[in-house]
Amino acid sequence: MEKKTMFATEGIISLSLNQFYMQFDCTVPPLKKEETPEVVDRVGLFLSPEHYKSLCRVMQSVLADYENRFGTICTEDNTNNKEQ
Repeated sequence: MEKKTMFATEGIISLSLNQFYMQFDCTVPPLKKEETPEVVDRVGLFLSPEHYKSLCRVMQSVLADYENRFGTICTEDNTNNKEQ
């Protein structure tokens, strides 16, 4: 099996009763405004609800460690909250 690494520029998460689906895309911006971005790579993951929750807990822990080490990551959501 070939090992592959990609940088995701877009992602979606959908769910049903029995599974979570995460799709990550790597897109290239269009050269002209009227063109659409080109998806050059895509990976999808199906996870059980239990595995998804475990992954979320690990990711929250890693994010907290990152922010303790390097500072808070500003996003549109938490930037807007600070201004209010």
